[in-house]
Amino acid sequence: FTGTFIVDYGGRDLQSNNIDDRLRSRGATTAAFVKSNRDVAFGLGGPITRDKLWFFADARQWEAFAQFPGIYYNRLQGSLFYDPDLSRPGISGPRTTAPGIRLTWQASPKNKITGSFRYEKTCNCYFQLLQGTMAPEAAQHDRYRVHIGQVTWSNPVSNRLLLQAGVLSNWGVFFRDTTPDQGVNDATTISVLDRLRNLRYNAPISLNHTPYQQTNGVASLSYITGAHAFKVDGFFMRAQRTQTAKTTSPAVAYTFAGRVPELVTYYAYPNLVKNGIDQGAFYVQDQWTLQNLTLSAGVRLDLLRGFAPDTQSPAGQWVPQRNHPAVRGTVRWKDVNPRLGAAYNLFGSDRTAIKVNVGRFITFEPLGGLAASTVPANLIVTNATRTWVDGN
Repeated sequence: FTGTFIVDYGGRDLQSNNIDDRLRSRGATTAAFVKSNRDVAFGLGGPITRDKLWFFADARQWEAFAQFPGIYYNRLQGSLFYDPDLSRPGISGPRTTAPGIRLTWQASPKNKITGSFRYEKTCNCYFQLLQGTMAPEAAQHDRYRVHIGQVTWSNPVSNRLLLQAGVLSNWGVFFRDTTPDQGVNDATTISVLDRLRNLRYNAPISLNHTPYQQTNGVASLSYITGAHAFKVDGFFMRAQRTQTAKTTSPAVAYTFAGRVPELVTYYAYPNLVKNGIDQGAFYVQDQWTLQNLTLSAGVRLDLLRGFAPDTQSPAGQWVPQRNHPAVRGTVRWKDVNPRLGAAYNLFGSDRTAIKVNVGRFITFEPLGGLAASTVPANLIVTNATRTWVDGN
């Protein structure tokens, strides 16, 4: 058995401060101080059954929080106005916990199976404070709960033929929320932007909740002789998510100039969006060696279809329930991508080679990309802004 343990720590007492009279004269009264900075990790592996079954387990937890100069909570939280509470500075940073385990099983002399599972819990807490344009009570927490399970299989049928296959499933939830220490009451608290200060306070402008699921499968056959290295492969992926965008219950946000109202923005929330992607790919390639010359050729067929199930967004403060019918092909793409290459061993010594390659490639289409922007629930107007004139 073999193991590793690592721990790191940093804190404010280990940090220097370069604020001097020259900087104070320009308005800088405090530096960006480390609040906490630590990392604890371990890993342990070894055999469960001799020459048959092995394991590796690990876990890690780390965080890095800092206090940012000039960012303070609102002393008048719950009112429509802002006054910095100098006793409550803003603190922001990430915190992640990530355990995992992997098993390797030599089922027979030619069949090896590996399985792994990993869980990750992350909070990018108050992440918008980095922008310097939000009071802490108006910042959001980006949170992730991620589960990843994977199984792979390989079989060297002979010294020329290799079979491989695998499946991966990734599921979890991404959401933006607030915590009780921010003093945000969903029923009454309204987000306010002070245009003169370029500062948002009182509450976040929007929140969301997005569970998702993705499954990948791949299988390949490789046939290798002295002169040829031939491979054929197939890949499939299905991914889908459900995103709910919302704000605090009043479903409005204000824009002030200091203490003078200027604008009010109305939100058509909550807005529910469901979408998914089916993606497949098949390719064939061969590498052929003729003395000092190696030629390679391949072709790949890429298929992608976006889809949107029927959705019903619940009624909000300013809008009734909205119904969107299913769409089977938000995008439909088919691409044939060839690739050619050559390498020449210039002097036959395997030390100097000339290589040339040409190919056609496509970019990755994420679940939240173009396939999502064409979903009916994403094509509606979700906010409207009106002038607000208030004489007193």
